[in-house]
Amino acid sequence: MPFCRPTLLFSLGAYGLAMLVGLLSSTAWGQLAKPYTLQAEASGLVSGANQSPFWLRANQYGLIPLGAPAGLIRAGLSVDFATPLPDSTRRNRRKLDWGMGVEGALVSSTQQKFLLPEAYLKLRYGKVELWGGRRREFIGITDTTLTSGSMAWSGNALPIPKIQIGTAGFLPLKFLRNFVALRGTLAHGWFNVPYIQGAYLHYKSLHGRFGKPSGRVAVYVGINHMVQWGGHADYLRSSPFAVNGHLTTNPGDFIRGILLGQLSSERNNDRFTGFDGENRVGNHLGNYDFAVAIKGNGQSFLWYHQHIFEDLSGLLFLNGLDGLHGFSWSLPSNSRHVKLTKLLFEYLTTTNQAGSTFDITARFQGGDNYFNHSQYIQGWSYYGRAIGTPLLPVRSELLNGSLTNVQFFFPNNRVTAFHLAGQGSLFEKLNFQARFTYSLNKGTFSLPFPRTLPQFSSLLAISTHPNWLKGFSISTRLACDAGDLYPSTFGAFLSVSKTWMGVKQGK
Repeated sequence: MPFCRPTLLFSLGAYGLAMLVGLLSSTAWGQLAKPYTLQAEASGLVSGANQSPFWLRANQYGLIPLGAPAGLIRAGLSVDFATPLPDSTRRNRRKLDWGMGVEGALVSSTQQKFLLPEAYLKLRYGKVELWGGRRREFIGITDTTLTSGSMAWSGNALPIPKIQIGTAGFLPLKFLRNFVALRGTLAHGWFNVPYIQGAYLHYKSLHGRFGKPSGRVAVYVGINHMVQWGGHADYLRSSPFAVNGHLTTNPGDFIRGILLGQLSSERNNDRFTGFDGENRVGNHLGNYDFAVAIKGNGQSFLWYHQHIFEDLSGLLFLNGLDGLHGFSWSLPSNSRHVKLTKLLFEYLTTTNQAGSTFDITARFQGGDNYFNHSQYIQGWSYYGRAIGTPLLPVRSELLNGSLTNVQFFFPNNRVTAFHLAGQGSLFEKLNFQARFTYSLNKGTFSLPFPRTLPQFSSLLAISTHPNWLKGFSISTRLACDAGDLYPSTFGAFLSVSKTWMGVKQGK
């Protein structure tokens, strides 16, 4: 039996949060300023091909469709945690607080559909935060504004609904004079996708920061661990990877195999087959985070490495330098007319994979075959989009049928990529961002492409807030793809948006 039916558990969590929100809203906690934001946008996309260019759709939380042309109308409201007003005393400041966010989007392309990229409630008590629902996230230490995408969880797919508890940021350890701070999370989610029913998500993380909060140098080390587990599907009924079409949801199997990541003492039983018995229950993956941040003299630097792992070989770094390597430079104000505020360079490699062969009897196995999995035929994806870096594409994105196959949902996971990006402003009127990405694509170890396929993708985004539009913003993105992986095309995205921000003051 599963722990609890997903809809029931989610409903109970949301109902509990709503009850607490109501309690907080009607209780006096001192003079507070509660910020809120209301947004609305209408946009359209055109392309020279019937597919949208890579940098118009990637890392957009699944909102921009693969097909072109397309239109999008969306609106959202968010309420954040309260901040104390200047005249409030420490004793009157709120210790228990709430926030929420909701956004709906109507997307029109080859078909019309309504999406709900955000719908969540959050609570904070002191240094602990609890939230439930669907929420935009970017997991992993990186430059979130210009990156090609975080390694294991990039914001490329529609957010997965979950309930998560964790620290509210990094918590300094006072007995170490705040030189060390820790941040941790634990979450349970639902892969409510059509191809398999009753599949779950397990996520946990632990990060440490070393350096004084006000210091110039900080070192970060951490780990993010994700697992797909459970579920049942018709395609699993005759599979040697499941028992009568079902993958185990036994609480003991969860604790040992998923929460603790231990091998089972049994090779097979009435709950799972030898595939789980000789591996670990579920589809495990994640990344280590290593980063160094330096700030001073009006500028800052960030170096980071996200090291991917899918099994013990990756955890022990037997897959070489596989992962994302990045360097970000935030520049000081250098001109009144033309300002270049940030530059970023990233290098991604996923070609090692601890060797070409997966040996189930070997201690470290190898042949990691990133994002693919034998039990979950759509691998590390959610509603047809990669959850991790978009530079490992799903087969529907590729140029033609000769590059795809029915065996792997991710037919190209041996990739070397170079990514250069920058942002700034012109004459204090226009904000701009540019991205240039070049990749070499080899397919997979077991099904390599006939030759290495080069691919170049670029983006130029410009936004402005003209006075005559009375608070509205106009933005345009121009993108092109040229190469042998995606259809060669040029596309444009135009949007008009309005943001209302305010603060509600009260008890």
